Amino acid sequence: MCNPVLALTAATTVVSAVGAGMSAAQSAATYNYQAKIADRNAQLTSQQAQEAQLNNQLEAQRLYRKAGQTEGSQNAAMAANGVDLGFGSALDVQRDTAMMTAEDAGQLYRQGFNDIRGYDIKASNYKAEAQGARQASSGAVTKGIFDVASTVLSGATSMAKYKAGSK
Repeated sequence: MCNPVLALTAATTVVSAVGAGMSAAQSAATYNYQAKIADRNAQLTSQQAQEAQLNNQLEAQRLYRKAGQTEGSQNAAMAANGVDLGFGSALDVQRDTAMMTAEDAGQLYRQGFNDIRGYDIKASNYKAEAQGARQASSGAVTKGIFDVASTVLSGATSMAKYKAGSK
């Protein structure tokens, strides 16, 4: 007949070991899920950066088209009034228009660069988050292995002590 104390110790050891293993598996699954979410967020943020770059290029095209229309209107108005476009105030107006267009374009490109840079940084942070979650998953599995082993050894030690004391 089996000793009830030894059977209870063995059963407790098995249940505790299985619990430690299940806990490790659940932790690893959670970290793997977090890694997948962070990977997807990184991918979406990279797409946002590409869209921001395209939008910036489109805005620059609109700016240059509008500037061209403004310059054309100015030239037509001055020419209609008999003003020489290549001299004096008329030339100054054309230069000022070109300078303001260049300043506006520079600001537009700086803002676009900053937007894209922000998305790139965010994507990089998501990638690092995903990598950290994958490392945490590996750590949870390793910890689980050690917890299971520790539980089994502790149970075996308790059983050995009981057997030694009952003789």
